[in-house]
Amino acid sequence: NYQLQAQKQDLEFTEQAVSIDSNSVSIVNLVGAASNKPNIIFNGEPGASAGWDSTPNATVSIQYEDPEHGNVAVLSGDGMNSDYILYKDDKQYWNVSQRYVSWEMKYSENYIFYIYANTDKGAYYLHYSPLTNPGKFENYAYIKLEENTKGGNWVKVTRDIQADLNTQFPEAVITNIYYFLIYGSGKIDNVQTVKEL
Repeated sequence: NYQLQAQKQDLEFTEQAVSIDSNSVSIVNLVGAASNKPNIIFNGEPGASAGWDSTPNATVSIQYEDPEHGNVAVLSGDGMNSDYILYKDDKQYWNVSQRYVSWEMKYSENYIFYIYANTDKGAYYLHYSPLTNPGKFENYAYIKLEENTKGGNWVKVTRDIQADLNTQFPEAVITNIYYFLIYGSGKIDNVQTVKEL
């Protein structure tokens, strides 16, 4: 027998075999499932600045950092009095429903990161900061991050935003992520979403 294994980029298959022998040919239906390929929101590549917006007292520039990170976003402004929004490159919402969001950050001052998401119960803000204590207010879910995230070194943060939201709003199910909103100056790289870890 000869067995041909079917593969297609970005798909994972089960029962994917075509068996051939001298007497018969049998074909098993292919069952495809979407892969767990990350959805890249920002990685510093050429044109990456097009997805950023900021208040008038702030700027976002793309600068070379080091061989590991390459180009990164440098957010410069008046500390917590300045804010920055990361859309997709065309200034549109992310429009993804993958529950894991990760980013790399280099901060040496206070900050607040918001992820604005829609759910089956309405829109919510997930508030991430080392300054806050877990809790909720109206449609805000407060999530405390570790102090080392503002220690002046590159750190990677990965959050299950569905689980984070459900700590404060147990019934809400995320259907779409809109954008990243950041208060505070620092450096950002490799923002992405993924379905599973």
